Amino acid sequence: MSILSSLNVYHFDNKFRLGNNRDGGYVIADLSNNYDLIIGAGVGNDISFEKSFVNKYNVKAFVFDGTETSGYELTKNEPNITYVEKNIGSRNSNYTMGMGGINTGTTNLIEYINNKNNVFLKMDIEGAEWEYFAAIPFPLLLKFKQIVIEFHFPFTEKHFKILSKIASTHYLIHYHANNNNQLVYNIENTSIPAVFECTYIRKDCCKKLEFNKQPFPTDLDYSNSSSKPEYKIDYPPFCHN
Repeated sequence: MSILSSLNVYHFDNKFRLGNNRDGGYVIADLSNNYDLIIGAGVGNDISFEKSFVNKYNVKAFVFDGTETSGYELTKNEPNITYVEKNIGSRNSNYTMGMGGINTGTTNLIEYINNKNNVFLKMDIEGAEWEYFAAIPFPLLLKFKQIVIEFHFPFTEKHFKILSKIASTHYLIHYHANNNNQLVYNIENTSIPAVFECTYIRKDCCKKLEFNKQPFPTDLDYSNSSSKPEYKIDYPPFCHN
């Protein structure tokens, strides 16, 4: 089986956008509102998505970032959003060296999601997502009802095994290439943008889905960089004509 089957995109009718109309906003599935919690992994001076999600679904949020401290100011007047100055990792630790020499810790999120069943995960952690999803056991992966995530630089077989792991429990229902990065990999004669955003829903949230036939970007998407052209994605495994 082709390693690219891990990026098969499936058709899902009900999608909408949350967050700002640039980098930091995401297209998500409109599912029932029985979420337990939203986890925002990576702040990056923007919690517009988390704020919109909390207001729409009336849930609590935890946002994590140990590489910079903008979360303190962004969340101080948000009673339903708690900032945690830790990075996401494969294990819990009290002290690691973060970017810029900041001493911070890491969390594998288990203490936040272990007693939950329908968590929304938003993740943009600059490449650390691979280690996290390689380590997470399947029972915890199934805690995530919906995931929006930015993947960075998937060019090895190990990366695609991790994508296959997620695809075994979740449908990939939206794909958007980040045009802020101009690097493109040629994998099995297919152009794969080096940085891209994916939306997943847990497979028990819907009936069996068919392959997507709509090119990306869609009308719901906004470019990550307004000064650069978007990547047009109209070929398998993202679009099946």
